[in-house]
Amino acid sequence: MEGSSPLKIEVAGRKVRGLRAFGPSPGLLLFPAGWHPEEVYLTLAQKLWLENWSVFWTFERFTGHENLLFEFLWSLLEETSPRPILWVWGEGPGIVPALKLALEFPQISGVILDTFLAEQREEIKGYLSQLRKPHLILHPQEDPSLTFTEAEKMFMLSPAHAKKFLLVPGARAGETLVKGGDLYIHTLLDFIHPRIRRWKRVKKTSH
Repeated sequence: MEGSSPLKIEVAGRKVRGLRAFGPSPGLLLFPAGWHPEEVYLTLAQKLWLENWSVFWTFERFTGHENLLFEFLWSLLEETSPRPILWVWGEGPGIVPALKLALEFPQISGVILDTFLAEQREEIKGYLSQLRKPHLILHPQEDPSLTFTEAEKMFMLSPAHAKKFLLVPGARAGETLVKGGDLYIHTLLDFIHPRIRRWKRVKKTSH
């Protein structure tokens, strides 16, 4: 895909990758679990980039430095967008940092959460009970450690009005992204785009 080679950035001594759109665009920060080869996450980022998103991702945790990460990405988006929009996506262990960032910075518009982990359930419950921003939660059907029913009860803790909870049929923990394929991308964008109406959904052409 021409023009979609990832940027390599360091923020607070931690590595961040990114694909920047050529003009004004909404931004999405990914906190992947690392369950898949990096190429899987690069493909996710490229498909979103083709939908005119600026996408950034990191496998490192920014505990204590979340403000530096947010401020850096916000400044990048401000270079092309007078009123930036930034969403956050967290997968597995990346859900907690995604929630923390969304709760700490009012500028973040919304959150996508993929696969709750049983060992983080109490921490996630605490954050969800405070979350009033739009959010989409996806959870695998075949996860015996944290069932779909329990995940749905956690989802209900959030006081947000704009929220959605989806079961990923036949998926186990760590499989929602790869099993979902292009439908996964469309599900994310179908949830987000009505909430950022001033951005036109303009798809680039891959080469």
